[in-house]
Amino acid sequence: MRLVLDVQNEDILDELLKVLRRFQKDGVEIVHIDTEEEEEWDEEYLEKHWREIGMATHSADFDDDEELYRACGEYYGEKHSD
Repeated sequence: MRLVLDVQNEDILDELLKVLRRFQKDGVEIVHIDTEEEEEWDEEYLEKHWREIGMATHSADFDDDEELYRACGEYYGEKHSD
């Protein structure tokens, strides 16, 4: 099971991490991704790591039709905007 939180306040994030760390010995794994420090993937990185990136996605969690409708709406929205 996976839980994703989007916390805007760093003080709250620190408190949440303290609570979650108490459960690490029971099998809770904390993955902390700071979006400000995420690096952009360039073509060279993608060429070298495409397999790991593809295998790390959980496409079974996505509804293909929902993604198709979202992508189509985004495409036509951009195509027909000013």
